[in-house]
Amino acid sequence: RTPGEPAQRRQITLVLAKGMHDVNLSGTLASAGASVELLWAGGTNSPIPIASNYLYNGPTGGLSGSIVSNVLAPLTDPDPFAGQVPNVRRSDPFLGVRDTGASTSSFGQIPFIARWEGTLYAPADGPYRFEFLSSGQSALLIDGKVVVDQNAGGGQATLAQGPHSVDVRYAWPGGRGYLEWFWTPPGGPRTLVPTTVLRPAARSWARGDVPDPLITPRVSVPSPAVKVLPGIVLGTDAGLIQARGIGVDAEGRVFIGDNGNHRLVVLNREGKVTTQWGSPISNGSAPGKINLLGDIAVAPNGHILTIDSANGDLQEYTADGKVVHTVPGLAAGSGGIAVEGGVKTGRIYIAHTATSSILRLTPEGVVEKELFGGEQGTPGRLEQPIDVAVAPDGAVYVVDMHSRIVQLDGDGDVVHEWPVEVGFKLGGSHLTFWQGHVVMSDPDRNRLVILDPATGAVRLIGHAGVEAGEFNTPVGLAVGPDDKLYVMDSQNGRVQVFGSELLAK
Repeated sequence: RTPGEPAQRRQITLVLAKGMHDVNLSGTLASAGASVELLWAGGTNSPIPIASNYLYNGPTGGLSGSIVSNVLAPLTDPDPFAGQVPNVRRSDPFLGVRDTGASTSSFGQIPFIARWEGTLYAPADGPYRFEFLSSGQSALLIDGKVVVDQNAGGGQATLAQGPHSVDVRYAWPGGRGYLEWFWTPPGGPRTLVPTTVLRPAARSWARGDVPDPLITPRVSVPSPAVKVLPGIVLGTDAGLIQARGIGVDAEGRVFIGDNGNHRLVVLNREGKVTTQWGSPISNGSAPGKINLLGDIAVAPNGHILTIDSANGDLQEYTADGKVVHTVPGLAAGSGGIAVEGGVKTGRIYIAHTATSSILRLTPEGVVEKELFGGEQGTPGRLEQPIDVAVAPDGAVYVVDMHSRIVQLDGDGDVVHEWPVEVGFKLGGSHLTFWQGHVVMSDPDRNRLVILDPATGAVRLIGHAGVEAGEFNTPVGLAVGPDDKLYVMDSQNGRVQVFGSELLAK
């Protein structure tokens, strides 16, 4: 329009798939002072100019995706959706989905089949190898022929240079959702199939050309984090530096791995230092020496167990610091340690981050089993577990770098999982089991994550700050004899103690 003149509008209604779309705007301006605007609106809203954060100048190829929930048709059937109308339509520039929450939030936390269709442009004649890394079954059809069936080690197709129809299918059974589609072109490296060789079948339609999608449940997401005041704050004058692990014994004494001072500090119920022990060691192992304490646990007999992340030493102390037992070099690169309590046997669990496993030990410190979460290549397989916690009934919970909390059965297989944002600062998130809930510290976001494993509900507590109820890099967690939750607020150099008000609705 020319300045001062009313706008002239041309309007069209389209159904757009979620994702990226090509936009080409052209026209003839009446004068140098005239302008043209592209506006949009959803539903019954009034049209407004498209904001710059929704515009992108780059390749927008990819494939057209559609999703149907609660369908069990075989992936290689001519119609894997068994005649059902898609819940969601989307446009993905490439298939590299690894965001646990976002990957499934579009269509609800219920099993589904997803299908991506379009054209693949082969850059040269020759053999192409295709593979999937996925948390469920996957299949690939090229020019109508099955190339990969149910993630069975990949497949190969000889393609002529030019366009080929492509059809990617994926069945998500539940839990964490991830899918990565790789290729190895002739003479090239193995990479994700790039945006530049993909073209979607369709990603926009005139209204009425496609059925309206079904309404499906959305993922329940945590409410915004709330601040809760602790009952007491301990250790503010203890001189703690880079402290990580924490444990509390039956007498209410608090044991802290004070890494900046290479010592283990003991606080009384009032938060005053009563005992300390340990001295630094930079190489090798020695009883009572500390390199980098990853975590602390209190055994049923009142002894203190520590795992050293740097040299892998497992050490057992009496409450006054006398070394009872040392297992040198047991598990270097470990993140956390826990001990069975309740009616169980007092076995020890170590999150051995470096080997992507949980070590289960006898109370004497002898490894009796390695727990991996599942067989190699299965969705449950642990990926660099950071910490482990054991409930009074013996249930084992683990947080790992798949951004999730999982529960293991007696054989070490994952039986339940819950997607969460995981922290990595100062050794990463820690876990404990408290009042029927799994509590995880999140040092990166300065908060606590409280999971109810019975319902999957998540509550977020705290934010960054120095006041009571605020955190600066919370790491170690422990439960005291008064059923209070102790939080190692590391960079604030203190321990905050909370009661059941953390679980209030």
